[in-house]
Amino acid sequence: MLIAIDPGSLTAGWAVLSQDGLLIDCGTISAPKGWAPWRRTQKIAGELALQVVGRNWYTGPLKLVVIESPSGNVRAPAGRGGKMGHGSIAVLAAAYGAIRWACEGVAGSSQVVGVPANQWTAGKPKAARTLMAARVHHQELARPEPRECPSQDALDAVALGDWWLDVERARTQGEAIEWVEPGHMRRFVSAELAAR
Repeated sequence: MLIAIDPGSLTAGWAVLSQDGLLIDCGTISAPKGWAPWRRTQKIAGELALQVVGRNWYTGPLKLVVIESPSGNVRAPAGRGGKMGHGSIAVLAAAYGAIRWACEGVAGSSQVVGVPANQWTAGKPKAARTLMAARVHHQELARPEPRECPSQDALDAVALGDWWLDVERARTQGEAIEWVEPGHMRRFVSAELAAR
């Protein structure tokens, strides 16, 4: 089982996927916008660690937690008076660090991996990635139990999980790939991932 996390300082998306790529569940954890960034980050990191990573999903043992790490391509305006906005690279890096630390506390440091955003997204905008994840997992998302439509943050976590599983499948088969979308690959983007 794989857990993928799209961190944020206001909302973090998460997805749980089986090793064969079946979407088990996805969702978001949010904190009030009026809170200080450090307080929002603590709330989100704590809830992700306890409610998502620490939960027994009854689908097999946790293999890995994959977290998107900021890659310096954040284009969010600063807050009033030049203060850092909630989407600034510094705030996102702090959110990533807090979430990773909390997840490592539950899953163990060897089971938590960071993936730079620019490495797995390959320049695709979030809207395109989330639409792709919704298309690939439309059957799992349309289950009969009452459920809200997943947000873009949750679907981005699904797309990250799909990417990781595709890269791992190709690596175990000795292929070198570039991820285009689930099931469609060309060559490896990173020698670091190829060596994993």
